[in-house]
Amino acid sequence: MDDAVSLRFEVRSGHYCGLTGKTDLQKCLIGSGFDADLVFVEQGLAPHHLRVTLLGKSIELEALAPGLSIEGNRNIAAG
Repeated sequence: MDDAVSLRFEVRSGHYCGLTGKTDLQKCLIGSGFDADLVFVEQGLAPHHLRVTLLGKSIELEALAPGLSIEGNRNIAAG
C-alpha cells in the first residue's frame, strides 16, 4: 500500500493565477527566491514567503514574511 501524500495547489491571484500543480515534498518552502521549493517570481512575494508542512492528514502553514493571505484572511503574522 502506498502511503505517500502529496500537496495539490492552485494559485488564485497574481501573474500565476489559475496555475495548478502538486508536490510530493513533506515540507515545502514557497517564495520568489531561487532556493525555494516552489518558486513564483511575483511582486510582493518574499524570497521565503510561506512554509507548508504535511503532518499526516493535516497541514501546517508558517508565514515567513508579512502580508500572507489565506482565504482572504490578511492577519497572519510572520513566524
